[in-house]
Amino acid sequence: MGQLRAQLRSCVFKVIDNQEQVEKGQSTFHWENPNARKVMQTASGVICAELIREFLEFYRLDYSLQIYLPEVNLAGSSAANKEDLARRAGLAGSFTENKPIMMQLLENFLIGDRSAAAPAAPQQEVI
Repeated sequence: MGQLRAQLRSCVFKVIDNQEQVEKGQSTFHWENPNARKVMQTASGVICAELIREFLEFYRLDYSLQIYLPEVNLAGSSAANKEDLARRAGLAGSFTENKPIMMQLLENFLIGDRSAAAPAAPQQEVI
């Protein structure tokens, strides 16, 4: 039932968005939510939006992705090459295909943070 609701919601958003684009040349999502428009106005915003897309795709969160892509206006653009996205996000040397890029960035940040601070007790990873 949840899958059907997500698909229906996505289809409704797409129809409304397409109709508005035909009539006025702009996305209704951006009109309703000015913050969604701001995301795509900067290079860092685009990278963040693409990182979230890659995270959703990695974990196959298809229902969330169906809503996210048109809302952020990533639906028309092609998915970025994962290696290129990792490079643009600053994850050049230690990039791996086994984890989402956002998770790798966070892990690198936390490792860098720990090396600057005093040694702490080992932490157990929560799954």
